[in-house]
Amino acid sequence: MLWLKSVEASARGADLRPVSVVADTARIVPTLSEHERRHLLIRPQDVEDIATVSVTFADGSKAVVTAADVCLGCVRNEIEIFANDGAMRCRITPNDNMETYYLDEDGLDEVYLQEMLATKVGWVKPFISEQIQRGYIGEMQDFIESVAYERAPLSGYQLAKETTKILYAAYLSSEEGRRVAL
Repeated sequence: MLWLKSVEASARGADLRPVSVVADTARIVPTLSEHERRHLLIRPQDVEDIATVSVTFADGSKAVVTAADVCLGCVRNEIEIFANDGAMRCRITPNDNMETYYLDEDGLDEVYLQEMLATKVGWVKPFISEQIQRGYIGEMQDFIESVAYERAPLSGYQLAKETTKILYAAYLSSEEGRRVAL
C-alpha cells in the first residue's frame, strides 16, 4: 500500500505520506482449547495472531490492512483498491491461477500445493510459480539491476523507513487503544 501511494504521489506531484495509524490486534489462539486448535498448523507464542491496521494519508485517503496467519485453508494475502474510476483486486494467496480437487491424498505425499495447507483433499488453489507470485524474483531482479545500473531500487530506504514507522505506530496504537499521529 505504501509503494502504491508513493507511485500515486509521484504521478500527481502531491504529498501523500501517511499521517496517522489506528490498530487493533488480538491473540486468538491462546483462547482456544486443544480441540479447537486441532486444525491450526501454527502455534504463535507471545505474539498477536490477527491484526487490523488503518492508515490515513495526507490526502485523507485510507488503507486498511488485515493480517492473520491462523486462517483455515491457507494464509491470506490480498490487496483491494477502490478508486474514483476503478477497482483492483489482487489475490496473492490464495491465488486463482489453478484449482485442484482430490478425493484423497494417495500419491500426493511429495506434492506441494501451498503454504500451511492442512489437507490436499477437496478444492485447493495451488501456488503456481510461488517465488514469482510472491514477488521474490522481482525483488532480486530489482536489487541486481539497481546495483548493475547504479540506480535507486524501486522500494528503497524511504519506503522501508515509512513501513517501520507504521509498524511501530500500529503496535503503539493497539497497546494504548488510540490513534497515533506520525
